[in-house]
Amino acid sequence: MVKENNNYKFNKMYKYIYYKLYKIAKKSEATWAPNMQMPEIVAFMTISILGIFNLITIFIVLVHGLKVFKIESLSIVHGIITMAIIYLLNYLFFLKNRKYYKIEKYFDAKSANYKNIMTVFFILYIILSIVVLIKVFTFYSMK
Repeated sequence: MVKENNNYKFNKMYKYIYYKLYKIAKKSEATWAPNMQMPEIVAFMTISILGIFNLITIFIVLVHGLKVFKIESLSIVHGIITMAIIYLLNYLFFLKNRKYYKIEKYFDAKSANYKNIMTVFFILYIILSIVVLIKVFTFYSMK
């Protein structure tokens, strides 16, 4: 049995999150907006926004919880640059050279059992990303 390293598992999970978002967008567009035909962009924007939520959560903990640095030392430019980097990395990871087709093909070939297990992790990631951000924000805004 070949042991997978953690980077490979993270990479696969990140691609699965994109895959699920892509499939949801594809299904939604077929039902609600058949002329749009841009599920890869919808999935790209959604996974980027979730990444930004995760970074905001970490940022709040670093500034208000651990007091690693002061918020006054940062500007709006830092935020814009960070967002641009997230969008660029996700573009390179999913959209450039239409990599989303390979990702779709790879995960479509997986068993239903595999997809069910990964979908549980997908749902947990979405819920935890939003809930933890809200909890951290409300916890530190009360202080």
